[in-house]
Formats: sequence, C-alpha cells, structure tokens
Amino acid sequence: MSIRVKMIDALGEVLGASWANPVKVALFGTGAGDYHSPTSFTATQSGPNTITLSGVNPTINNASEFRAVRAYNATGGLLGEWRNSGRYQFSYNATTSILTVANANFGSAASLAVELHAEHRGWSPSEAAWQDYQVNPEHAWTAENQNVAATQGDGTTPYYYDLDMYKFQGFQITDTPGAAGDNTYTIHGSWEDNGTADTAAAYVDMTLAWFNVASVTSGMIAADASAGVLELDEAITCKFIKIQVVRANDGAATDGGWTIDQRRTY
Repeated sequence: MSIRVKMIDALGEVLGASWANPVKVALFGTGAGDYHSPTSFTATQSGPNTITLSGVNPTINNASEFRAVRAYNATGGLLGEWRNSGRYQFSYNATTSILTVANANFGSAASLAVELHAEHRGWSPSEAAWQDYQVNPEHAWTAENQNVAATQGDGTTPYYYDLDMYKFQGFQITDTPGAAGDNTYTIHGSWEDNGTADTAAAYVDMTLAWFNVASVTSGMIAADASAGVLELDEAITCKFIKIQVVRANDGAATDGGWTIDQRRTY
C-alpha cells in the first residue's frame, strides 16, 4: 500500500520543500544555515505576541529570515507553533531586537523557541551539532536502517526513528507471524523537539491519518505484501517517528518475527 500524504497548514498551503524546488547547497562557514534559540541566541517573551532577542547576529535584519516560533509549558509540552505566513506575519526590528508575530498569542508560555535561517557567523566545532548544512536533495538517499526481530512472543516492541531534518520517509514491513500468533503495526509521530529523547517524547498515533487504516496486521501483509509498505512521499514535519509492534495470541510460544526497513531522503 502506497499512500500520498499532504501536510497542510491553516491557510491551505502544503508544508515543506518540494522535489522541484531543492534548497540545500552550502559548506562549512559559507552560504546559509539554521539557528535556534536557546542554543545560538536567547528569546524572551516581551508581550502577547512579541519576543525580545539577544545575541542574534547583527546582520540579520529581515523578518523573512525567521522560520518559526514555538511556545512550551513548564514541563516542555508544545503549546503552539507559528510560522511566517499570511495570517501570522513576522516583523523584526533590528534596532530593538524585537520579533513580532501578527495574530499570535503566546499566552502563559514558560519558554519560547525561535528558529531562523540566515548567513553563517562562521563555523566552529561547538556549533556543529545545531547548524544545518545544506546538500542537493536529488538522489540524496541515506543508508537504510533495518530492524529485525525473530522468534518473538507476546508483547509490545517500539522502534524509534529521528527524522533529522529529512522530510520524506519510507518503511517496508516483512512479517513472519508464526503459527498461532499475529502482529499488529501502528505508526506514530512526535513533534516534541526540545531535547527530549525519542523514547520519552509524546507521540500521536498517525496510522489512520497517514495511511487510511487504523493498523497493519499480519493478515493484511499475508494477503497483500504491499500492505506492509508505509510510504510518506510528501513532506512531513514531525521530529520523531515510532513504529510500534504488538504481538498477541502467541501464548507461550515464540515463533513470530518481523523485519522493518527504513529509507529517508530530503
């Protein structure tokens, strides 16, 4: 089963870059890169929809360089996200270092995170973890990731995948249900991007939304192997993906297994 998925914002615009519009091209110390608070500068709420920035590169003076603002509660939960758009238009005063997001309301957020895309200040090893280096997306496949489980008994097994700035994902599940048991697969997304580990992030079951089925089972894959192909061939914006496998009806036996192959690309 191959289903196309479009992630659409409130204005009806498709999110993410397209194959026809590759955007990635630069090397260390040249071109443009991504910067995030609080790693590269600080962002403090100064009003219902205004943010005072500190430590931003003084060459940044155009609101179009800002990509997103996210608000978090005291426990790190995401309260809201605003992207520079017709409704939530960003404006930036380089003199006062104040960023304004039209029609936004940050409420009682405990912290704000600001993301911008601008010229490099110069590369250094300490910044390598958060700068986004750009590459040509055409044919930019990564090495595949494979998870293999053999002779499993009843229980739940999660697998976690970091999208790591990649937008397109593909999974192939090869199922070996064994004798009496059967496996059920669901795919979950997490947009929690505040340093929380993939195993501790908050996930939403997206199987139905992305693939029009509540789950994929051993029986479905046995009847049609393509049911095990979960292809997200439109850009998605979540931070982590979790594929959860639930094995049941095996009793005391351990004769079922599976193989999950992942591909990701820009």
